[in-house]
Amino acid sequence: MRLSGSDSGSTSALFASLKGWIEQEGARGCLFFRVHAETGGKTPEIETAVAAYHVRLHALIADLVAHETGVADDELTDQILALFEGATTAATYRGTAVIDAAGACAGRLIAARTPR
Repeated sequence: MRLSGSDSGSTSALFASLKGWIEQEGARGCLFFRVHAETGGKTPEIETAVAAYHVRLHALIADLVAHETGVADDELTDQILALFEGATTAATYRGTAVIDAAGACAGRLIAARTPR
């Protein structure tokens, strides 16, 4: 899945993008976690790429949270990151409905932190 703000202007768009990617490519879990596990963390070039992906993903979610709530919120960022990563894995055995559920949960978390 390509990570960029243009693809994902909101957390709901991020989860929709994940769902579309899995519908197109199939659910096999996080490719970065898989390659890390397969190499045992012993290939520096792979570790650099895996770490860079996770930094970009966290930064993207942090930006989305700040945009949608109006404030930076590390805890909320981590909660949505956990939902995203969990949905990526759970889709391998629950299908894309779990992505919809995770996206809905993320939406509720965002709404709860958004000033009225």
